Amino acid sequence: MDTVGTKVDEVEALYSSGGVKLEWAIRELFDTGFADCSVVRVSDQKKGEPDLLMTFPNGKKITVQVTASENPTKYIDSKKAGEVIAQSARFHPDGYICMGRPDFQSLAIEQADHLGVEKNFKLIPIFVLAELFVRSREGKLSHKNCAKLLLSSRGYITMSEVDKITKP
Repeated sequence: MDTVGTKVDEVEALYSSGGVKLEWAIRELFDTGFADCSVVRVSDQKKGEPDLLMTFPNGKKITVQVTASENPTKYIDSKKAGEVIAQSARFHPDGYICMGRPDFQSLAIEQADHLGVEKNFKLIPIFVLAELFVRSREGKLSHKNCAKLLLSSRGYITMSEVDKITKP
């Protein structure tokens, strides 16, 4: 238990897991229902598929690439961040997300902002995802607003975007 009054092992797993375990940790985080969408792990990734498939009640789909650096000072580069687009062709998604830890390099952020003009593409640092979950658990952020941010936002998603949709 912590200050939000609920068990938050899901958040701890976001920071302690890597590789496939991080993919599962994110999927399990969404299993809690904090956002109005469902997430499944793409189990057959032999041909360069995305890691996760996010589906919303309106039928829209977003493919998700998950990446984490073992080195807390080595940020995710633009090449790695953009791989989700090429990997997602067979899913015909309505958008793309790269979720990463610890954060993204400045070029990746710049490229995401440019890509976001024409495509529903976004970068979400793991700490922002964790904060969405915590604020939802605290009752400061609705499930629908979490889903709206995940579905509609574009570019590099920061805490200021989360702040905009959070109840005081």
